[in-house]
Amino acid sequence: MSGTVDMDTGRTHIQILASVAANLGQATRAFCVSMSSYMIPQLLKGDGDLLLSESESGWFASIFSIGCLTGALHGGYVSDRLGRKKSMIIDCLGYIIGFILIGFAPNFYVLIIGRLITGHFASSSIVSAPILVGETSRPSLRGLTGTFLTILYCIGYTASMVIGAVLPWRTALLVFTSIPTLSIVLLLCIKESPSWLLRQGNKEAAYESLIFYRGNELVVQAEMQRISESISKQNKENELLGDSTMQRLKNKLRRVVSPGFLKPFSLLIVMSCLGMEWGGFPALSYYLHSIIEEVHIPLDPNLVAIILSGYRTVLVLCLTPIINKAPRRKMYLLSGVVVALALFIQSSYSLAVPFIPMEIQEYSKWTPMISILIQYTGFSMGWGVLVMNFLGEILPSDMRSTGSAMLGILQNVATFSAVRMIPVIISSFGPGGLFGVYFISILVVLFLCTLFMPETKGMSLEDIEDMYSQSKKASTVQEKV
Repeated sequence: MSGTVDMDTGRTHIQILASVAANLGQATRAFCVSMSSYMIPQLLKGDGDLLLSESESGWFASIFSIGCLTGALHGGYVSDRLGRKKSMIIDCLGYIIGFILIGFAPNFYVLIIGRLITGHFASSSIVSAPILVGETSRPSLRGLTGTFLTILYCIGYTASMVIGAVLPWRTALLVFTSIPTLSIVLLLCIKESPSWLLRQGNKEAAYESLIFYRGNELVVQAEMQRISESISKQNKENELLGDSTMQRLKNKLRRVVSPGFLKPFSLLIVMSCLGMEWGGFPALSYYLHSIIEEVHIPLDPNLVAIILSGYRTVLVLCLTPIINKAPRRKMYLLSGVVVALALFIQSSYSLAVPFIPMEIQEYSKWTPMISILIQYTGFSMGWGVLVMNFLGEILPSDMRSTGSAMLGILQNVATFSAVRMIPVIISSFGPGGLFGVYFISILVVLFLCTLFMPETKGMSLEDIEDMYSQSKKASTVQEKV
C-alpha cells in the first residue's frame, strides 16, 4: 500500500515539475509586460544615457503588443510542428536575445527592436504553456497546475517591480536573463506532451512520456487508448474529406467554423479580450506608475507598485488551494463580481472627486488604492487565473495550437488597442471615464459567461471535447428520440 502512495506522490511531483518548467517563461513574460511601467519614467528623464520623447515612450509601451501578434502565429505553428517543449525552449532563447538588446541598446531603434522581440516570444510562450500543462496533468490535479501560469506571472511581476525600483533599468534587464536560462534547464528535464507525440504517430515516445507523468502502466494503457481513439476519430473524418494540401486547408477552415471549436473559442475570446484586456488589467500592467500619480495616491509610486503587485502575488498563492477545489464556473463568476465592484468604486470616486469637499478628501484619498486592491483580489480569486485553465482544457485536441495562436492574435489586438486608448480616454474623460469603460466590459463578460460557461472541474480533456462535439450532441438527441 505504501508503494502505491509513493508512486502517486511521485506522479504528482513530476506533473508539478512539468507545470513549473512550462510556466516559468510566464515569469519572464511578466518582466516584459511590466518593464515599461518603471522604465518609461526613467527614459523620459534620460537615465541610462538614453532619453526618449513622450511619443517614443508611447511606442515603447505599445510596440510590445505588435510583437505579440507575430508571436502568436509563431507559437501556434512551432508548437504543432516541433512540439510544445521545443517551442518553449525557442521562446526562452528569444527572451534572452531581447533582454540583451534592450539592456545594451545605444539608441531608440535598438530599444524598440529588443522590445518587439520580447513581445514576439512572450506571446509565443503563452500558446504552448497551458497546452502542455493540460495535456500532462491528470484531471484531479489540473486545477492546481493550471494556476501555476498566473502564480509565476504574478511572482515575476512583483520581482520586476522590486528589481526595477532598486536597480538601473539596464542592469535589471540583464538580471532578467537568468529566468529564461533556468526555464531551459527545467524544460530539458521533462518529457514532451503524450497527446502531441501520439498525434505524430510516435507511440513509443508517447508511452514513455505517459509513464514519466503517470507511473502506472494500467493507467498509461487506458489513457493511451482514450487519446488514440480521439485522434483516430478525427483522422477518419479528415480521410473522408481528402488528404491533398488544399483539402487539408479546407478541413482546417471547416474545423474553425464547426461548433466543437467555435463555441469554446468564442468563450475564450470573451474571457480574455473583454474580461482581461478591456477589464483594466493592461492599464495596471503598462501604466501602473502613471495611474498611481493620476489618481493621486499619497505615496511614492514605486512603493505603491511593489505593494500592489506583492499583494496580488501573495493572494494568488493563498487562494490557489480554494481555486483548485471549488467549482470553476462559480469561482470565475464570483471573482468577476469582485472585479466589477472595484472598477465601479474607482470610476465613481474619480468622477466625484472634484465635488468632494477638501476636508472629506483627506479621508477618501485612499479610495483609489483600495479599489485597485479589490480589483487584484478578484483577479486572484479566479478572474485572471481560470482563463488559463480553460485555455488548456476546452479547445479540441487537434485545434489547441491553432486555436491558441488565433486567440493570441485577437488578444494582442485587444491589448494594443486598450493600451493605445488609455492616454486618449484619460485626456478626454479622465480616470473616471477610463474605469467606467472597463466596468461596462466586465458586466458584458459576466452576462455572457453566466449563459455559456460550462463546468469542467474533474473532467478529462476527452470528456470536455465530447461535451462540445456536435456529433456527440446529435447522437444524444437521437437516443432521446
